[in-house]
Amino acid sequence: MLVVVTTAKDTLANLERFVRRNLLAGVDHLVVFLDAEQPEVVERFAADPHVTCVEAWDDGWWGPEERPGLNGRQNRNAGVVNVVLTLFPWATWLFHVDADEVVHANRRRLERLDPSHEVVLLRVLESVSHEDAEAEGGWFKRRLGPSERALLVERGHARARTNALYFRGHLTGKSGWRPSLDLRAAVHKPLGPDGVAIDGLEAGWLRVLHLESPSPQEFARKWVNLVEAGLDTMAIRPGRRHVATEVRALLDRGAPPDVVEETLARVYDETVRDPFPELRDLGLLVRVDLDAPRYRPREVPAADLDRFRALVRGAGGLDKSGLLRAGRADVLARIVGAVDG
Repeated sequence: MLVVVTTAKDTLANLERFVRRNLLAGVDHLVVFLDAEQPEVVERFAADPHVTCVEAWDDGWWGPEERPGLNGRQNRNAGVVNVVLTLFPWATWLFHVDADEVVHANRRRLERLDPSHEVVLLRVLESVSHEDAEAEGGWFKRRLGPSERALLVERGHARARTNALYFRGHLTGKSGWRPSLDLRAAVHKPLGPDGVAIDGLEAGWLRVLHLESPSPQEFARKWVNLVEAGLDTMAIRPGRRHVATEVRALLDRGAPPDVVEETLARVYDETVRDPFPELRDLGLLVRVDLDAPRYRPREVPAADLDRFRALVRGAGGLDKSGLLRAGRADVLARIVGAVDG
């Protein structure tokens, strides 16, 4: 079974869309760590057998550990799921993604992979950001070759001179791995016992769809959330740091909502909006129907679901910093001890 883990602060509608699209694409179970108090989200997914919702926003979750920065929270939360899943043979793959991403892989080929493949890397396709594209839905940018970049630059689209500028979000992609105490969860690639990132298998049938700022409204919501969540500016790609700096300055001085909205609208127009019709007509986009069912999600065995949820939530209040070092077996033992008394 395929399991997804995310740490999220988002609207209920967006989280419902995130869950639905990942389940349609081949994921079987999602673990959603809420990074803010959202009782409506907890209530919505309480009875869903495909979702485990964890309140992870306050001292009740972080316990004696000082609340880490955003990436630290993401990696610890994913680390909890990783170690707990080692107790359940049905969990074949774990994917660590954001709440604006969809794991889009060939599930049958993935589950037939030789056990020697412990990690896979999902190539990223990024949503086009343009009102018309959002209205049509399902249009994604792929990496461009040198001649394609040169063509766009000739047409006046300077950001296309490198893929790092052409993509607003990450180029690295996201990873899936077989749950293991030897692997350490990270944002893009898991780390091996030596602390070095593992590249994993790459293939055209292993993709992650990144709905990165598909509209001006989502662009504004995302960046305000990221800055409020305490994202380290230095953890952002250099081409995007100015956005975080501008948003942080606005929030720090208590700028009224209309000023924040106006500033972000300007930044969006200057640095984010894509030339959608032109990219489409040049054949540089990939269309994916996010709401088309590709697989039927399978349910975690009934005998295991409550146990799995109890163990994941049992990490609340425990020091989880060992998940980032060689103490993963120790953290798992303390989780089991906390649940079993």
